[in-house]
Amino acid sequence: MSVSLLSKIQYRLRKRGLFGLFCISLIKMGALLQRLGNYFDGRISAAIPLPGLAGASNKFGGILDVIRQSYLTMSEAAPQPAVPTGVIAWIVPHFLKGSGGHTTLFRFISGLEKLGVKNKIYVLNDMQAMLSPTTLKKQISEYFSPVHGEVEIISSQSLAREADIVICTSWQTAYAAKAWIAKRKIYFVQDYEPFFSPVGSYYHFAEETYRMGFEFFTAGPWLLETLKTKFAVTGDYFYLCPDRSIYYPRTTFSLKALQEHKAANDLANTFKIGLYNRSLTPRRCVEIAWIALSILPEMDKRFIVFAFGDEEKRRLPFPHINLGLLSHDELAQVYSYCDIVIAPSATNLSLLAREVMACSGVVVDLKGENTALELKDQINSILVEPEVAAFLKVIADLIDQPEIIRRMREHIAAQINALPEWSAQISKLRQFVEGGPV
Repeated sequence: MSVSLLSKIQYRLRKRGLFGLFCISLIKMGALLQRLGNYFDGRISAAIPLPGLAGASNKFGGILDVIRQSYLTMSEAAPQPAVPTGVIAWIVPHFLKGSGGHTTLFRFISGLEKLGVKNKIYVLNDMQAMLSPTTLKKQISEYFSPVHGEVEIISSQSLAREADIVICTSWQTAYAAKAWIAKRKIYFVQDYEPFFSPVGSYYHFAEETYRMGFEFFTAGPWLLETLKTKFAVTGDYFYLCPDRSIYYPRTTFSLKALQEHKAANDLANTFKIGLYNRSLTPRRCVEIAWIALSILPEMDKRFIVFAFGDEEKRRLPFPHINLGLLSHDELAQVYSYCDIVIAPSATNLSLLAREVMACSGVVVDLKGENTALELKDQINSILVEPEVAAFLKVIADLIDQPEIIRRMREHIAAQINALPEWSAQISKLRQFVEGGPV
């Protein structure tokens, strides 16, 4: 063992402790295994060349294969078995528990089924994962909403189908829909997805899907207006709605962390802040909030942060309780308990903002075109420029002037019944699908 390696181990032990050294070793081992996997994958692929191209690989792997196949399939005459007449085919990306986009998506599918509309779900396996239709259907019902339609897995090796109506639900699934033969192709869009990637190939891959000639059904008016302006699309929009059976003002709390805090603290003097702590999603801009919150104690501000949405439960440099991933019922309790809930979205307006309002809570979001149509500063929300100084000033002012929050919560509570309902949005999609092309 070299001296330099010993020095590195000693440094890690001092900085991170034994557990930190163990975690870093696992990360390094994972990186090594990935490099070995890529090496052997390349060797195997090289042994199966494309026709006429000796030594070339016949695949890229992942979404690149789906994109490539979507162009090749355009010239193929025989797609896979057709979707039965009268059944809507949905192409959805693979999912994880807690995905907000999938929550909305499967709520629509489940709602349509209750209206007698038949659906079939095609899960796009663009990650070369081992997936089972039976398991996926069970997970959809467990994680999101119960569905009765058949679930099938498609990949770049089995992409093309034939259907009356196909609905794609992300930029990746749009390439799959591109390969389909269908009377109507509808793009169910919940955000401006090019913004999810740095400007480069994947940014342009996402943007290209808006030029494929599909009809659009978007989450909110801002998104549809943006797509109309940039790409001259046609379509309609729906509103994101809170589930009012879950999201309503709470006065009692079963979540242990809230019970303990309520029992141990003078609620009148401790300003309570909810923080959507999802740093894995860059558009949430949580790092701006982190820095602002870390400076507040230097200003002698008394507050506690209830962080949620981060499975890692990381330690943060300000007074906080990290709640991790929460159920919908637990989220409703947090929204009701906290004075404000910081949940910025740098792209389309989030459903979370509506859910906070349904609990008569005050959401802190970003000031911009994406929020201006539905959020009104100091009326139903607090809107802030995406700058540390702006966050710092707004939060400090709210801590010093709690009457602003009391006034806003009273106004929001009076407007809860005016919030949109899911039943109306699901009926709107049914009308959009059955009414023919726009």
